[in-house]
Formats: sequence, C-alpha cells, structure tokens
Amino acid sequence: MMAIRRATFRIHPNQTQERALFGARRLHGYLYNACVAHRRYEWRANKYNVSYFEQQNCLPAFKKE
Repeated sequence: MMAIRRATFRIHPNQTQERALFGARRLHGYLYNACVAHRRYEWRANKYNVSYFEQQNCLPAFKKE
C-alpha cells in the first residue's frame, strides 16, 4: 500500500488579495448556480439530462458573456 502525503498551508492575504479571492469565489458560485439551473430547466422543459461534458463545452461561450 502506498503512503499518501498531504501538506496544508494557511494563507494570510492582504485586503487586495482577499477581495480578489472573494471575487473569484463569487464568480465560481454564479457559474455553479447557472449550471444547476440549466440542468433543472432542461429536465423540466424537455426531460433531457444535460451531461457534464455538454456543459463543459458551453463554458467558452459563457465566459465571453
């Protein structure tokens, strides 16, 4: 059996870095919620399951908007 090693680091960001991290986390939340809403809409409207790969392929167009 192979041993697994893990290192954990604490970060202490300054205010500018903290705002940037919070902004990235907020955008990630918006993206996640949009993907969930898309899956729910497609299921309710068309009884169609949207796969992860279909959503992944839509990301470049979504990022442009």
